[in-house]
Amino acid sequence: MTNAYVTVQTVMVSSTNATVVFTGVPTFAYEVQRSTNLLSWSTLLITNTPPGGVFDFVDNFSDLGAPPSQAYYRLKQD
Repeated sequence: MTNAYVTVQTVMVSSTNATVVFTGVPTFAYEVQRSTNLLSWSTLLITNTPPGGVFDFVDNFSDLGAPPSQAYYRLKQD
């Protein structure tokens, strides 16, 4: 279940990666997850939100071998 108090602020895409800016509850633990089909989700990082509540995640798609045609991101409360 995703947490109602988190949001994806922005997604910036380049030819080789995507930078996602998240906001969450400060100091709470979250899983950064990605899906390419909205059916299966991969956990890419487990982290605590910093005191300001905002953090960036850079996805270089190394687990996929190349950038996909589409990607979706979410935070799941750990």
